Amino acid sequence: PDYKVIECPTIPKEAGVLPESYYQFLEDLPGVFGTRYRDGKWVALEGLVYPFNPKEQCLSIQQLRDKLGIPYPCPPEWQRVQSTDFGFNDPFVHQFWVVTPGNTWILEKQIYMTRRLVEDHAKQIKHICQELQTQPLTFCDHDAEDAATLHRHGVQTIMAYKDRLAGQRAVYELFAHEDPAHPGQMTKCRIYFLQESLVEVDFSRKVKRLPYRTEQEFGTYVWKKGGGKEDMT
Repeated sequence: PDYKVIECPTIPKEAGVLPESYYQFLEDLPGVFGTRYRDGKWVALEGLVYPFNPKEQCLSIQQLRDKLGIPYPCPPEWQRVQSTDFGFNDPFVHQFWVVTPGNTWILEKQIYMTRRLVEDHAKQIKHICQELQTQPLTFCDHDAEDAATLHRHGVQTIMAYKDRLAGQRAVYELFAHEDPAHPGQMTKCRIYFLQESLVEVDFSRKVKRLPYRTEQEFGTYVWKKGGGKEDMT
């Protein structure tokens, strides 16, 4: 899989036992990942917005079946949800979620790509919708021109409700976290990401060591210092 989990202590640069390219890789790691793997400061997790565990939540299709007992392909009658975040220089992100009857969310397909026209994305979205046996209908951000382009090319849109704090909380509740009603106990994780979900790699971002799939963004979301719980960066 593209997502790697490092489970060894960081070797300080002063040791001089690894290639310079490796230390440069550590220098380029963003957000919490850099603090953990470059600086060895694991307490940085305290500032993480989402308690994301890639080892447990990034699953192959076979692991989804064996570990969670979820059939794949998922039954067509299960709820499907799509979301779109428009971008050109920044990534255009289109996510295809399937929701189990028990309210577990699985990202089964994702488009994560820069420098591509919306009309070209629309063609790809419709093709994937046919593959997943779902309708081309998406919640999208409030860019009227891009939304109109999707609509013109056959992808129906619904403007998303833009309440950042409410959205953060709703997503947070899907992750395993301490249950306020039962101190010391964790809630059940209800969000997973298929390793096979990425439709194609945006190599222009990969070579720059920037996130090129949704899961890679979680380690970069931290609360702003001195800010309230609605202030994240």
